[in-house]
Amino acid sequence: MEPDHYLSDLNVNSMRCLVHVKILSIWKEPLVHGRVETRMVLADEKVKHYMTMDCVLSLLYR
Repeated sequence: MEPDHYLSDLNVNSMRCLVHVKILSIWKEPLVHGRVETRMVLADEKVKHYMTMDCVLSLLYR
């Protein structure tokens, strides 16, 4: 089993990791052409790093 990671550990070189987070806020945001995207604010156990889900995805899928 892989060790747990924190949000602060995520970067463009992160291939696979397990991050336990608490969802602080979640909402749907309308996009163009009628699409809707779900946005989340996440916090890990350190609670020093708050990240929106789109920020996490942009780190992982650059």
